[in-house]
Amino acid sequence: MIGLGTNQGDRTSNLREALNQLNAVNYLKVSQVSPIYRSDALLPEHAPKNWDQFYLNVNILCETSLSPHQLLNSLQKIEHKMGRDKREHTWGPRIIDLDILVWKNCVLNSRQLTVPHSELAKRPFVLWPLIDLLPDWQDYMSDPNIIKAILFNLQLWDKMCEKNSPFNTKKLNHRIDVPHLMGILNVTPDSFSELPGLQTVDSYLNKAINMFDAGAEIIDVGAESTRPKSLPISKQEEWKRLQPVLQAMDSHWQGSIWKPKISIDTRNSEVAEKAVTMGIDYLNDVSGFESPRMSCIAAKANVYAICMHHCGVPPNKKNIIPYSKDPILEILNWAKNKKKDLLNSGVALNKIIFDPGIGYGKNTTQNWQILKRINELHAVGVPLLVGHSRKSFLNSCTEQAFKDKDYETAVVSEFLARNKVQYLRVHDVEHNVRNLRAQTFLL
Repeated sequence: MIGLGTNQGDRTSNLREALNQLNAVNYLKVSQVSPIYRSDALLPEHAPKNWDQFYLNVNILCETSLSPHQLLNSLQKIEHKMGRDKREHTWGPRIIDLDILVWKNCVLNSRQLTVPHSELAKRPFVLWPLIDLLPDWQDYMSDPNIIKAILFNLQLWDKMCEKNSPFNTKKLNHRIDVPHLMGILNVTPDSFSELPGLQTVDSYLNKAINMFDAGAEIIDVGAESTRPKSLPISKQEEWKRLQPVLQAMDSHWQGSIWKPKISIDTRNSEVAEKAVTMGIDYLNDVSGFESPRMSCIAAKANVYAICMHHCGVPPNKKNIIPYSKDPILEILNWAKNKKKDLLNSGVALNKIIFDPGIGYGKNTTQNWQILKRINELHAVGVPLLVGHSRKSFLNSCTEQAFKDKDYETAVVSEFLARNKVQYLRVHDVEHNVRNLRAQTFLL
């Protein structure tokens, strides 16, 4: 089992990148990944104040034909590749830290490597995720002193209130072995899938907080409904709805390193221009960056550009991909051209995300066909985002109202995760996280 830790920069992205690097190591197979744990830094006396930065930790269970020392060499190469300097102080902040924790019943005590990890029994941020993956860990341990120390500490820690746990260790709902989850925050009075009634800025903020706590990495805020037959609103009205919600979110997470990334769902370049000044991370343009100005805004602000395929916004049943055409080929050609346009506008390749636009210019049969053949869209060469949540094509498998289609949405999410879709845009974050978490044990 390998332990991953990071307390610099975008910690979740660091862990995801380390997992990607581990998946690329020859003769190593990742079999299970723990939830993320947050903990205070473990510091020596008189450590500089700037070392006191929280960690995110994950354990990864692997199978390998490598020897322990061969694996250690591979881990050190990954650390170096990700920017860790070997000259760093042992206790100082680091972008990534990779440690071999246990190796079944193997016991090693060499100058380079000690297995099991010598501090295993004293660190809940390492031991708890180990137990998540190996609840029967005793079967792999041969040293009775280690077993005794671990059992004692587990019993002691389990009696503690979570906020009083050593190093303030806390299990999070966020994971790095499932797609990035984007929680949908509609600040519109006419959303097709939300409960009716007057919403306030506080209610929108609370929803954003709940989605983040449930495991969403990104909150996608939209102020204009693009459901079928919806009416456009002015750019002034759109910004009037968006601004107070963005300000409330910014105020709530101000100064916090652990916070969601923010996406703006808009097709209006004037609104996008104002939003990027507030430090957003994603521009989600359902019009597919038809406006050259929108592409320039994304390039200048260096934000992620989510480019969605469509045959018209709002969608119209009369304006869809022709029945005589292969929808995947049509979408692929469209996406490759849009990718070229975005690159020519100065948007970096690693900032482009493609959304096939489920429900926009496709009938029910085409929507299902696109989902079933989603693997073919990886040929675009950029990450994929799918927004399938609560949409009308699900009517073919349920009679539930829009707001009650979360079960069906989660089933589709699981399929998309198995097919390596990198981003999922959903309304009900909690149930999608729970479903994806369960399916990781079956892969």
